[in-house]
Amino acid sequence: MEIKDRLRARLRIPPDEIKRRFKTAARLRARRRGLHLGPQQRDGMSRLQGWIDPETRCYVEAASAAVRARAAI
Repeated sequence: MEIKDRLRARLRIPPDEIKRRFKTAARLRARRRGLHLGPQQRDGMSRLQGWIDPETRCYVEAASAAVRARAAI
């Protein structure tokens, strides 16, 4: 049973309202998502700031772990 169906059963919310709430939440997350890369400093470092979704976070963590593992050699 999907999350939408469980919510509908527990809260007795009409199906159209459930769809509207899920779409609104997805739009808000999409609006927040994004990265800003600041200018490069004299030492070569750059500031990275922003919001990423869970899937992108998995990629970032895997890449970061690979870099750390290579540095430990």
